[in-house]
Amino acid sequence: MQSLFDVLYKKIVETNEILIKSLGKMMMGGTIMNLKQLEYFSVVAQYGSINKAAQALYVSQPHLSHILQDLEEDIGTALLTRTKKGVQLTEEGRHFLQHSQKILGEMNQLQGLFHKQERSGNTFRVSMTKFSHTMESFIDILNQWSQEPELSFRLNEGSSMDVIADVESGYSDLGVLHFEYTPDSPFPRIFEEKKLEYRHLSEIRPHIVLSQNHPLLRVGHAPTLGEFRPYGFVRYIGEYEDFTYNLSINGVHYDLDDSPKIASVYGRASLLHLISATDFYTIGIQEFGRQAGCYGCTSIPIPDCDNKLEFGYIVRLGTPPCRAAAEFIKNLSGRLNGQLPR
Repeated sequence: MQSLFDVLYKKIVETNEILIKSLGKMMMGGTIMNLKQLEYFSVVAQYGSINKAAQALYVSQPHLSHILQDLEEDIGTALLTRTKKGVQLTEEGRHFLQHSQKILGEMNQLQGLFHKQERSGNTFRVSMTKFSHTMESFIDILNQWSQEPELSFRLNEGSSMDVIADVESGYSDLGVLHFEYTPDSPFPRIFEEKKLEYRHLSEIRPHIVLSQNHPLLRVGHAPTLGEFRPYGFVRYIGEYEDFTYNLSINGVHYDLDDSPKIASVYGRASLLHLISATDFYTIGIQEFGRQAGCYGCTSIPIPDCDNKLEFGYIVRLGTPPCRAAAEFIKNLSGRLNGQLPR
């Protein structure tokens, strides 16, 4: 007999298939947008202003503009008309907004029911920005708990703002994220406004991640970031605001989003597979345990880099981590700080 969750899930999937098909005339090559794009577009439509919507979403105006531009390119039509007073929906934009709101509403229903249906007891739910070191610590804890008669562990990946939203909503118990901690960083204010407690884990210099067979590893000196410009840069789709794409070397600014050759991917595995098979590179941190063996990639320091990545975790205010979460935090702290074998 099907559970209520199974019935509702099937209904939502079927409904969304109908909604997506109804947008078919507005799409190119069968490209389907992601829910984050729909959410951001809906907020822009609500405010009638990209600037006001960016403030409400805690993102920068250029970041939001990039996402809207990607969305319009994906579906092959203009959704917004830009004016001096803000933005207005085109006819296609109004039609698109109606379907977007239906999809977002259905997914909110599914998420709400999922929270109620989740198993109690040995449950650990974590969200993370896309660094494999966090994944390896999650694997370690899962192995340690694998002999338990019952458990429900879940790992979700996304941007820093996705992680914050997951913890704030209760979708995840704990979130691991990274950012550049500067005097004008918005993150402390965001944590306070969303009633989240932040704890520092580590501070790490950025590294260049590249194939073990990359030509610049054979030049006889530590290659600089500038030497990589003729080669392709790999980035995550939609994450224009990740500061690892904007670095400073001896006071000179490098905007890697302006690289002449860019490949955009969604997941960590896709990024690492692409790097291992090409001369493309990306920005990360020191190597994780399975990086060389599984992907044939290595990490090298960036000479004279002025930036540091702040890694930490968030929980809802007044909600202490469960036992599995506490073990996970200790493991990840050791891994990021070089206290665990790779």
